[in-house]
Amino acid sequence: MNEHIDVRQVEKIIAFQKEHNCKKLNEKTKTIKCNICGYESEYEFLPYGHTENPMPNEKCPNCYALKRTRLLYYVLEHYTDYLKDDNIQILQTAPSTSLYKRFKSQYHDNYISSDIEQMPQVDKIINLEEISYPDNTFDLILSKHVLEHVPDYPKALREIYRVLKPGGKIIFLIPSLDIPKTFEFPQINTPKLRERYYRQFDHQRYFSIENVYKDLEDTGFNTIKNIEKKIPKDDMIYYQLSDEPVYIGIKPKTPKNNIKNIEGDPKINLQTRENYCSLCENENPEKFKDTGSTHDYVCLNCYSRGDDRLIYNEIYFDVNEDSTILNFNSSEAMENKFKKYKNYNKNIPEKGFIQKVKLKTTNNEYLDKLQKIQDESVDFIISNHFLDRQVDDFKILQEFNRILKSSGKLLIKETTDLDLEYKIEAPEYNREYSRFFMGNHDTIKVFGKDLLHMCHFAGFNIEYEDPEKQVNNLQSITSQRTKAPLIICTKE
Repeated sequence: MNEHIDVRQVEKIIAFQKEHNCKKLNEKTKTIKCNICGYESEYEFLPYGHTENPMPNEKCPNCYALKRTRLLYYVLEHYTDYLKDDNIQILQTAPSTSLYKRFKSQYHDNYISSDIEQMPQVDKIINLEEISYPDNTFDLILSKHVLEHVPDYPKALREIYRVLKPGGKIIFLIPSLDIPKTFEFPQINTPKLRERYYRQFDHQRYFSIENVYKDLEDTGFNTIKNIEKKIPKDDMIYYQLSDEPVYIGIKPKTPKNNIKNIEGDPKINLQTRENYCSLCENENPEKFKDTGSTHDYVCLNCYSRGDDRLIYNEIYFDVNEDSTILNFNSSEAMENKFKKYKNYNKNIPEKGFIQKVKLKTTNNEYLDKLQKIQDESVDFIISNHFLDRQVDDFKILQEFNRILKSSGKLLIKETTDLDLEYKIEAPEYNREYSRFFMGNHDTIKVFGKDLLHMCHFAGFNIEYEDPEKQVNNLQSITSQRTKAPLIICTKE
């Protein structure tokens, strides 16, 4: 064991492991081995990570390769032929010392290591958003926990695609989870917030596994999925490999003709008129009353709230005679408006079926009812101060996503304080809590900006996710004045 390493060096390594309290392995495991430098040990590898709570058995004590580095090398060694060909052109981003030495000794000048700034093992400074090489240069690009740092990640993918030769591969690792949508928000824009939400001060996002594959395919790549799941369990233990996804994109020899340009989300257009109640068609400013603490103008003619009018204005232009609407907790004025169109005014298109849900409790009754509704059977869901009264708000959002048609919309208007990063919650309802919850007597929580994050996690796209700008717009429209944003969601 370790014949290729000097005996005195092995003794120093073992002493180093003991200094870091690396435990001796049990009889079942016996030894573990670094597949990069070949060091084999009867003790755990070194811990790595935050000093307060480092991850055990992580870093090779000889070459300092981490689990994720060993995983990347394992995939190259067992599932590609690249290590058998000395003539290929390789670009690696943010290389580890262990791989740099290994590849430089084999590929020489055909291997280029890169980073955004100069370091000892960096051959060339490269910004992945603007790679300074011509088209079709590289056979292989390797990247390990780099793309989460890149501000314009879609642009970086397009650049990687450009400089790869037809048939070339990008093999990379990134922080990713099995979530419906990549977790990325423009309001998370300081080191402190990034540390809180992305787990590192300089990260730009937390990736969704499925979104990464979709992003690769939208850029033009073919993909190989779940390669890490093919690795034998014994090898995972013996080489101490990370269990994270390995992403592989292959540039096809014939370009796809359906490459999409990934741009920002569209914004909604608030179609409103000043001093106008769209529910009773009243345009007299004296007919509106400020309710004070809730900052919600009530029409004294039909008693609709600003919340109701905002929602109605948004849904009015989209509904048709076949629409199915699930309506939680809107005012009688809105309900009567839809009923009027359906039953009385034959000159206006029928506005569809309205299911009105009265709210009296905060138990699981509504979640149970939602679970009985057929998949993709609803065109529009209106949640008007409904989620802020429910304990299982995220489960309800997931159910909304399940029952909403692919072309449908979810409109959310909840008790929201945009100065909060995440919600304040008092699930054991008490009427005294209303003083904290903006005067709403039966509300059990105030959402912060986390309501946007929850919608993303539940699988929705958000058409308008600049709530601060929306509030400013609404305050200039007297009849629509309302404190919380209207969040409009569509299915992915």
